[in-house]
This record gives sequence, structure tokens and C-alpha cells, in this order.
Amino acid sequence: MKKHILMSVMLLVASLCYVDAYAAEKPVNEVAIVLNGTSIGSNAYINNDTVYLPIRAACEALGYQVGWKLENGSTLIPVTKANDEIILNLTDEKINDNGHSYYAYRNNEVANFLVYEGKAYMESGLFSEVFAVNVDYNTGAKQVILTSIDENNITISTVKKDVEREDVSINLQYPQISGLSNAAIEAKINTVFKDAALDAEKEGLRNAAELNASGYIGGAKVGTDFNYRVKYNQNELLSVITYNYQYAGGAHGMTVENSYTFDLDTGEALKLSNLFNQDTKYTEFINAFIRSEIDKRIATGAVVELAPFKTVGDNPGFYLSNDSIVFYFQQYEYFPYAAGIQEFAIKFSDMKDKFSKKYDFLYEKPIVLHAGTENILSVGNIGRVVLKGNPSTGYEWHYTIADSSIVNLSSQNYIPDSTASGVVGSGGTYYWDFKALQSGQTTITFQYYREWESKSPAGQGNTAVYTVRVN
Repeated sequence: MKKHILMSVMLLVASLCYVDAYAAEKPVNEVAIVLNGTSIGSNAYINNDTVYLPIRAACEALGYQVGWKLENGSTLIPVTKANDEIILNLTDEKINDNGHSYYAYRNNEVANFLVYEGKAYMESGLFSEVFAVNVDYNTGAKQVILTSIDENNITISTVKKDVEREDVSINLQYPQISGLSNAAIEAKINTVFKDAALDAEKEGLRNAAELNASGYIGGAKVGTDFNYRVKYNQNELLSVITYNYQYAGGAHGMTVENSYTFDLDTGEALKLSNLFNQDTKYTEFINAFIRSEIDKRIATGAVVELAPFKTVGDNPGFYLSNDSIVFYFQQYEYFPYAAGIQEFAIKFSDMKDKFSKKYDFLYEKPIVLHAGTENILSVGNIGRVVLKGNPSTGYEWHYTIADSSIVNLSSQNYIPDSTASGVVGSGGTYYWDFKALQSGQTTITFQYYREWESKSPAGQGNTAVYTVRVN
């Protein structure tokens, strides 16, 4: 992890022209940003084919309050909403997400943050991960299209443990989930993360003992840094990567990246073969893609190859991001230590004809449902209901499903309009995603009323009935 930090800082210094910090050159172009179909009135910054989003404008459009302050020589941007508090440290390229602290390193050669004409920008892939939005750059329309992600209805907490001795420093941060209806599945998943962190701790203590026993007098302090990142948290899937950095003395430490993708319905840890149709020769496609990307990186001088890559094999390291499946290789596996952990992201849309039926929703966008007509879904599809509302009035949307064995709620979200319009309490937009479970027909009925009053709708037009047929 420390090596990652050093590489990230070196890349930032090399790629930016500093004024106070991170000052960027004039962009190749600036394009409009649309969030959930509505312009946010600010432009994205396109620099060397990398999309950067204006932090203040994009976050305020998502309903956050955004600040700016200097603290201990670092430029901080606090981003808050209700119980959600995220602090972006532009100086150290570090993020504190509700108590979980990690470096913004994304294993590429672009800066995570830029400042241009007094505005702070964030690389769009990192923004997508932190703020739960999909980001698409439509070059034809010259628009950056943001779509809110309906995350799983779970809570992810960070457990921290530190061990400080004269000979060893151990820092652990690992995730624990809550909110699953099945307590046994929840405990099973949490045990995996906890055991991984405790194994890292044992490794660090073992390194310290071995260094002490060797009589090494170099004065080095053994170190362990275990951390994680949530990469995909939707559609009842959870994909998490962990970093296990170990320094056992000598010139440098080593980082091992591991990944876990869980089906939250079953608790199953998914393998690559679970995601794809075996008849599609998906492995050959992946191999060819990675081989091509390696050749491009070699051509630009970004990496050299220690051993020729031929295949990812039967059980490769991979994880899901919001729009891609990402493969990675450990240090020294194919590339020198200085190259770090190389990652290769393949868009879901580029593999849309290869997914198994169970997981083809990975490349399909939600299908918007319409009231008063029959909506047709296939098993596994996500149907989305979009309704305006204003919870500040006390009125809220309530729904009932006639047959929840056919469709059931996958996730829901609310995005206020107030920050964009400048009018406090002006309401916002609700999003509900329903997953098609099995064939049949059912209805989803929404009513808009105050909990403490009669369930009679609050005026005409505040009942919406969606008929859904699943094939």
C-alpha cells in the first residue's frame, strides 16, 4: 500500500503543473453533464481522454453539501448529506468515507484530482465508486451522463484494529455488513473479511518474530497495512477488494490484492465461470483483450513484461466495478515490482453476449416502468419506477406488490432537487428498482399520503398502478 501511495504521488507530480496544488492545463474540451436526465448546469473537464467531474456541482446535484478548507497543510473538501460524511483530501489523495480511510489510488497513470480555474475536479471512475453513480461519456452528443446507482439495502461498517510495538506496526481496516434478511449468510460473509484481516495481522507478527530471530540490526520496523475498497454494491451482488501490504525488512514491502464477489441472496462467493455462459468462449475473449492492452502499455513504455501473458486460467483474480469486470495480476506475476498491481477493465457492454442468463442484468440498464399499461420484463430484468415527491410536506410514496414472488424490491433511492434549484424543500425524485424473479403477472401500486393521516391519496393523480408481466 505504501508503494501504491508513492507511485500515485509520483504520477501526480509528473502529470500536473502545480500552482497551489494540482493546477491543470486548459482542457481539450468541456462537455455538459446530465444527471438522471437533467442538466446540472456545469461542465465536465476532458483531459487526455480522461473525464473529470466538478466536485461541487456534481455532489450538490446529488443532494450533498460541499465545503472547502485547509487543515494541517492539506486541502480538504467535506461532502455531507444526512448521516453520510465523505472527506476528500486533495493534497494526500486520500478519502475518508464515513470513517473508512483509504488512498484514492486507482492503478492508472492519471491524476485522481485536478484544479482548473479555481474548481476542483475528480476523475470520473473514482467519483463513480465513491458517490454511487454510473458515468457514461457520449462523445456524439458531447455529454457526460450520470445515472444514480441503487445500492443494495445493506450497511457496510469499517472495523479497525491497530497494533503498535517497537518492532512492528499493524493497521487493519476491514468491512462488516449488516441488514441482510438471512443472518447466517451475513455472518458467513463477514467471517471471510474478518479472517482475511486477522490472517494479515498474524503474518505481520510472524514477520516481526522472524526478523528479530535473525538478529537483523538494520533498525527497520516491520509493518502491516490491511485495507479494502467496495467496488460493486448493487443487484444483490457485493464485490470487494482487499490490500494486504507487508513490510518484513529489506528494500521494500509487498502488496497482495484479493477480491471477493458475493451473491447476497445465497452467500455464494462467485467464480468467473458463474458469471458467463460456458458456450461463448468467454475466456478466449478475455485473454485476447488483456493481451492487446498489455501490448499497448508496452508500446507506450508504461510496463515491461517479465513473462509472456497467455491466459487468465480457470480461476483468475477479478472483481466487478459499476460498469466493468476488472482483472488484476499480483506484483512480479507478469510485470516488475515498479509496475505495481496491473489491472485490466472490460466493459460489461463489451461482453453482453457472454453473460449467463442469471447475471445478464450486469450489462442491462433498468427498464423504466409506465403506469396504466402492461410492462414486460424477462426473469432477471430490473424494472424501475420513477416518481416525483416532496417528503418535507410529510407526504411519502408507499407501494404494495400483489405478488412478491414475481417481482420484488431490489433497491430504492431519493435525490432532492433543492440544491440544484436553490429552493430548500422543493422536493425531488424517487427511484425504486424491482427485480423480476419468475414468470407471471402482478401489479405494483403506489400511493402518496401522510403516515399519520388516512391512506387516501393526497389529491388526484397520486395513485399509480404498474402492471408487470414477466416472461
